[in-house]
Amino acid sequence: MKKSIIFVFAIVVFYSGNTFAQFIAEYLNNDADSNYIEYSPKILVIRMFTSTKYLNFEIADNALKERLIYKPNENQVLGIGFMYKWVGVNLGFTMPFMNSDDETYGKTKYLDLQSHIYLRKGTFDIYLQRYKGFYLENSGDMIVNWPGEEVYMIRPDIRAHTFGINYHHFFNYKEYSYRASFVQSEVQKKSAGSFILGINADYAFLEGDSSIIPDNVSYENFYQNRHFSKGSLLNVGAGFGYTHTFVIWKRFFISLSLNGGLSLGYTRLHKSEQNTVDYRIGYNANAAGRFAFGYNHNKWYVGFSSLNLILMNKAPGDKNWINVGAGNYRFNIARRIFLKKNVKLP
Repeated sequence: MKKSIIFVFAIVVFYSGNTFAQFIAEYLNNDADSNYIEYSPKILVIRMFTSTKYLNFEIADNALKERLIYKPNENQVLGIGFMYKWVGVNLGFTMPFMNSDDETYGKTKYLDLQSHIYLRKGTFDIYLQRYKGFYLENSGDMIVNWPGEEVYMIRPDIRAHTFGINYHHFFNYKEYSYRASFVQSEVQKKSAGSFILGINADYAFLEGDSSIIPDNVSYENFYQNRHFSKGSLLNVGAGFGYTHTFVIWKRFFISLSLNGGLSLGYTRLHKSEQNTVDYRIGYNANAAGRFAFGYNHNKWYVGFSSLNLILMNKAPGDKNWINVGAGNYRFNIARRIFLKKNVKLP
């Protein structure tokens, strides 16, 4: 049943996202300033890429200035894809020789669906993630008498699920292009930037067979001894920021984008020992960052890009927080083919 729901979600996101993007893109494509952005409706983009998606979380005690940092055993994907106008398809394959050591980091099972829709005036980020199996990155600092820095506490029982929809609007859309840096369908000809206004709605759920905070943690009264086996977070808010692409010698680029803000929501903890529930409703924080650099000129694109979404929810207790990070890292080699005719899409 769960697999069917996820499959339907993937189809709905792909179809509705691209249909919505089609409507908006047809209406807005002619708004670009050709002195700054090179765009053609007849460009077909073919790419090869390597990609790593991730979902991390931290249990942070800011009173002690210490935190537990949980990460999955990240898998790299090698793939091919294409993009025409607003429609893009990528096919990725996990390569065993590119992945981390299971004995060192444990084994992670995951389903990570991410759809990033880049429009003329802004971008939508839609994601659904299900991860099982994490390791404690700072085991040597946080666990009593831990044997060494290169050995990690492995928690195959911990599960983390996230779902979110974010929109980031940029105002100088006539001179600035997200597409040039992140989906290779355009070229940023001159340096330009834009202020960003963003809104977000995100949910995260954490669960372990036992307490997510280990019993043998090094710091007495860490997290005010709120040992919990389940936690859920809701984060709804808005943010403000700035994005800029620096064009160097007309062919190379560096793109930086960051926005953040306050949000409202709740954090709910199920305390494993007392079998009770504790929750907090109030202000939280959110942030989103993008980074890209490489070569982008006429027919070819070679570059690296990253997307990072961060939720910071205040938890019950004095200066307790749960921070969740999601996103991806990607390296692309893309070739633009200029078609003789404009292909009609359904």
